[in-house]
Amino acid sequence: MTLKASKNRWRADKLSRLGSSIFQEVAGWKAEAAAGGLNLIDLGIGSPDRGPSSEIRRVLSEAVLKEDSYSYPSSEGGLAFRSKAAAWMKYRFGVEVDPETEMLTLMGSQDGLAHLALAVCNPGDVAIVPDPGYPIYSGALAIAGVTPWPLPLKAENGFLPDLNSIPEEVLERAAFILLNFPGNPVSVRADYAFFEQLIGFARRWNLLVVHDLAYSEMGFDGYRPISILQVPGARETAVEFHSFSKSFNMAGCRIGFLAGNADAVGALRSLKG
Repeated sequence: MTLKASKNRWRADKLSRLGSSIFQEVAGWKAEAAAGGLNLIDLGIGSPDRGPSSEIRRVLSEAVLKEDSYSYPSSEGGLAFRSKAAAWMKYRFGVEVDPETEMLTLMGSQDGLAHLALAVCNPGDVAIVPDPGYPIYSGALAIAGVTPWPLPLKAENGFLPDLNSIPEEVLERAAFILLNFPGNPVSVRADYAFFEQLIGFARRWNLLVVHDLAYSEMGFDGYRPISILQVPGARETAVEFHSFSKSFNMAGCRIGFLAGNADAVGALRSLKG
């Protein structure tokens, strides 16, 4: 009998393309520094340093005592939640989304960001992602067998992407373009005019626009972040991720949702199901 020769026999090769587990590394550095007696200011993972509002905590505490709170949820999330999320989109952004077909509940927005490429792309497709960008953007592509094309965020452009710099051969192969405003780690913000340009650009090249709006409530000094779905016709070519982690200080609760184009939302719903 011949044994398989492999130093990583039960580890997929694709994991090597994920890059470093940066948050685990930072946690290790933090532990080393604390053990050395240093007084630390933690600028690592962006976890809220406050809890949810007292009203949220009260409702949650009542819910855990209900015997019927412990059945399996549906993979798309209950319609009651999706309807409330759709109502919030209307209240906050003036955006109409159909909770039945254009809304999907997620276990935090990272759940959707990690799996969307698996649902809307085929192996060998290209996806355009911001550089620099949140690690899951490119990590999700590695798992899905999708080729990333890094879109530079440069100081000379105000850290907004130059859409016209993307080569035509990339655009012809690209399934989607993912952007994040307000941004992380570059805290740039996009205005309505940029979103209009982006939607027009996506229509021209038959691209899905994926907008990560995790920081929708992180506006200061009179600035209120906007939704890409505010652009007329955006639902024809765009989806948007929302997270309760940052908006409502509910990071540990793992709640978020995807809203927008029914085909893309439906594809992720099928995968989650």
